[in-house]
Order: sequence, then C-alpha cells, then structure tokens
Amino acid sequence: MGKHKRWARVVALCLSAAMALPLLPAASRAAGTTLAGEPVTVELTQNFTRSTNLNAGWKFFLGNNPSASAVAFDDSGWETVDLPHDFSISQPFTTAGEAESGFLPGGTGWYRKSLVLPENLAGKTFLLNFDGVYSDAAVYLNGVLVGEHHYGYSPFTLDISAGLICDGETENILAVQAVNNLPSSRWYSGSGLYRDVTLMVLDPVHVDLHGVQVQTENQGGVEIAVDVVNDGAAPVEVTVTNPILDAGGIAVAQG
Repeated sequence: MGKHKRWARVVALCLSAAMALPLLPAASRAAGTTLAGEPVTVELTQNFTRSTNLNAGWKFFLGNNPSASAVAFDDSGWETVDLPHDFSISQPFTTAGEAESGFLPGGTGWYRKSLVLPENLAGKTFLLNFDGVYSDAAVYLNGVLVGEHHYGYSPFTLDISAGLICDGETENILAVQAVNNLPSSRWYSGSGLYRDVTLMVLDPVHVDLHGVQVQTENQGGVEIAVDVVNDGAAPVEVTVTNPILDAGGIAVAQG
C-alpha cells in the first residue's frame, strides 16, 4: 500500500467473554515506542465508514482496444452500465462454447469511469477496492497501469493515491480491462466487473486495511492487535481509539 513504513501494534485486553465483546467496557494496555511528532488519533472504525460506492455510471465496450486506457480516449459511443455487470450473459448462446460456461462466450471487456475530486482531499490516501473481476484484470488510472489481478474469485485493493488529481476540476479516468479466456472454470462464472467497486479515502495515518486482529484467550480474555500505517513523511505519535470497546493506546507509525 504505497510507501508504507513499518507500523507498531496496539494491544488491548478486554476482560469480558468473547461473546459479550460488543457489549461490555474493556480494560486496555498499549505496547510500542513513542516517537516525537504531531499527535494523531485514529479510530478503529474508520475503514468501515469512509468508503464510497463506485458502481454507477461506467462506460463499457465488449472487445479489445489497446488505446482504451488513455485519458483522451473517446468513450462516448460506449454503453453505459451499472455494476455488478456481466458481459457474458448479454451475449448470445453458442454451441461453440462449453457446458461449464453455460454455452455463453467470454472474451475481453473494457470499463471506464471518470472521477472529479475536491481540493480538500489532496494528501489523503485513496484505496480502490474491487470485490471481484472475472477473470484477469488490468487497472489503469489516468493512462498509467496501477495494478493487475489474475484470479476472478477474490477481492483486491490498489493504492491509487499517487496518481489522483484533487483540484475540483480535472477528471481522473479509471479504466479496467477484464479478460475471460475460456475454458476458465468448472461452472458458470460470468465475465467483467461482476461485484462492487468502492473507493476508500483515508488520512495518511490510518488503520491498515484488514489491520485489526482479535484473538480469544483463556478465561474469557480477548486480545486486540491493530496495525497502523503512516503514508506521511514525518514520524507521528499515534493514539488508537475504539468507540465500541473504549480501548486505546500509543503506537508508532513512521514515515
């Protein structure tokens, strides 16, 4: 995820039973080293509350066009679709296909979407999440390849912070090539952006994606570990808070 440096862990002990975790207050302790720097408070819930759904208003083209990732490419003649979208089901059945694919073809599809971001988001961390693209995905931002994913059944996340323009005027162009070369599965899989796409906007210092681990202990104890990352340039002193458990502590996130 970008230029992440090493995080430190925050450990909180909840003295309630695991099943009562959301209901009872927690006693906490912190582990880590404190460095000089600006104080920053990070909430454990932020990754779940600052996500924007991008499913609406994509432009789609069935077929391959090597120029489709370019910012200046004219997609005005493309079909407008909302996600989830399957470009196999829209094609005619064919006996040239296979039973596993429902006798529907795969192929290559291109998707494009524009985003205009306000100036007040400059300097934030932007994580682009795909819940699933079938099957081989190549993702471009403003004409630059920012990532690939070659398994259609698993989600993936790309840090696109460096390539985004936040000035309230410029259109940022997302372009995704999805390729489904049959045979590719033992059952009907569909093709394209067949699950949700979301954009997370986070402060440079934030809880890492999937960075909260909860482990039960003997006699009803629960240990919570939190990974904190810092995409900024300078060391900061981080306080991690949990609104549900009222657990906190000091950790280190170095730029």
